[in-house]
Amino acid sequence: MSTRVGGFDDLRKTLRDFPKGVQKQVGKANLQSGYDIQRTASQAAPKDTGFLSQNIGVHASGDLLAVKVATGMQTQAPELIGLSHAGGGPLDVKYAEWVHDGTKSEDGTTRMAGRPYLAQAAASREGAHKRRMKAAFSKAIKEV
Repeated sequence: MSTRVGGFDDLRKTLRDFPKGVQKQVGKANLQSGYDIQRTASQAAPKDTGFLSQNIGVHASGDLLAVKVATGMQTQAPELIGLSHAGGGPLDVKYAEWVHDGTKSEDGTTRMAGRPYLAQAAASREGAHKRRMKAAFSKAIKEV
């Protein structure tokens, strides 16, 4: 179970033409946004045993320009942005999709309403992500 924020494929292609310093600043900001979404999703995830909320992780590409927040992933490189530990685990949380999207009976009626903790976390942090990216671009451009 993961969520994707649109528009980053084009941004990533464009950033490859920028100096490495700009890529690094934007990548760190992008990774920070991933951890921000992870924290928000972990807080919003339903808690029966806490297993689901404890197994939401962040994984980034080598250049940090592609970040994925998903259940059942080991969190990668929290030290890059000053975190000592960011949670997440390597275990597959098979029921995450059912909790997020809900379940339906064979006749199509809703058996359990969805609780879209991951999508809502991404949507709620969109403004913060945009501000973070704008600040990273501004800082990086001044340093170039």
